[in-house]
Parts: sequence; structure tokens; C-alpha cells
Amino acid sequence: MHTVVHMSERALTVDDVWHLSDDPTDLDHAAATLRARAAELEAASALVRRGQRALGQLLDWIEVPMAWHPGRLTFFPRDGHDLAAITAAQEAAAEIHAAVSRAMTSAVSSGRA
Repeated sequence: MHTVVHMSERALTVDDVWHLSDDPTDLDHAAATLRARAAELEAASALVRRGQRALGQLLDWIEVPMAWHPGRLTFFPRDGHDLAAITAAQEAAAEIHAAVSRAMTSAVSSGRA
């Protein structure tokens, strides 16, 4: 939609919404903003990858029989040691999840500013 700037019986003047400014500082600012945004998203992505690796290491560490279903793990502890390992891994997984969630929320929020 164009903004009507001036209208008379014989002429209608509107702003061209597709016009790019000839001022290179405006384009430089836009490019810098996009580079910063890309860096924030890459940092959040790296944190997700580290979180996934850490969660995989937790599963390897606990050495308790388990079954995996999408969105759910079922553990079969053999003794109190297994149960304690599962509890510790669950707490660590919650911390990793919270850190990833905060990073993703921050990356998304900063993109809206």
C-alpha cells in the first residue's frame, strides 16, 4: 500500500515503498544489523547443538536399560544407584533444556526489537 502524499484533480503523488535509499549509511546500518542478527542466531544454534550432545552424553553415562518413544524415555532401573543416576540425568537435562530455551527466546526476542 502506498501513502498518498499529495492529491489534486490532475495528479496523485505517493511514496514509493520499494525505493531503496541512496544513502549508503542506511544500507550499512541494515547490513550491520543483519550480521549481528545472524551471529545471534548462530550462537543460539551452537548452543542447541551443544545441548543435544550433552543430552546424548547423559544417556550414555547413566547406563540404565531404557526404551525410547518420540518425546518420552522409559528407564528400567535395577537398583538405587540406577535410580540416582536417572534422577541426576533428569535434573541435568532440565538445566540444559532451560539454557537452550533461554538462548532461543533471547535470539527470537532480539530479532523483534
